[in-house]
Amino acid sequence: MRKTQSNYVGMSSAVLDVFDNRKSVWENKALVSAGYARLKALSKDINETAAKQKENAPEGYTAAKEEARTELEELLFVVGRKLRAFARLEDDVVAATQSDFSRSSLDILSFSNLLNLARAIVEVCKARLTQLKAYEIDEVALDELQTAIDKLASSGAHRDAMLDFRMENTSSIEKLLSKMRRELKTMDALVEGFIFDEAFLTVYFNARRIHDVRGGNRKKEEEVKG
Repeated sequence: MRKTQSNYVGMSSAVLDVFDNRKSVWENKALVSAGYARLKALSKDINETAAKQKENAPEGYTAAKEEARTELEELLFVVGRKLRAFARLEDDVVAATQSDFSRSSLDILSFSNLLNLARAIVEVCKARLTQLKAYEIDEVALDELQTAIDKLASSGAHRDAMLDFRMENTSSIEKLLSKMRRELKTMDALVEGFIFDEAFLTVYFNARRIHDVRGGNRKKEEEVKG
């Protein structure tokens, strides 16, 4: 949630606190009471959505993805060097082409290209597994590499899903805040039309001070005249 949104939510909570602390002033006024119920429900929805947005922040998933990528790159580099040695000694053009990468070149590959390269290396090695055992590439090594591939693919998919979910929550918050703004303007009209308790009005419009509402202007004018 952006700072301006958080500030608005804080103001909305302050307004609700005014009503909660002075129920005797308004609870017998049906229109005001209904407006309060709408504000309370919206506030609950906003807080729940904001909590989900925070819960699905991408930072942790990004860190897990980077950790999985580093693990895969290290394994891929080791297998690739051994495969390259095999290719030179056995004059295997396909193996030579697939293993023609440096450690630094792995770092600049895109997420999908890194996965594609790793999967291609696994397939090349599987087709030559009997010969490659002499080069310390066996079933265990390939299983370890495949596990790293699956881990990175899974962490990337999980992170993308969380980002999508977070964006959905962000959109929901914006819509809910838009409703809250309309409801608060309606409440301003209800308070001015049906509540004549000066102490309540002062506290209410102080809570609404971040908006240019008529009550707020009236209070400022009275302060200037005083």
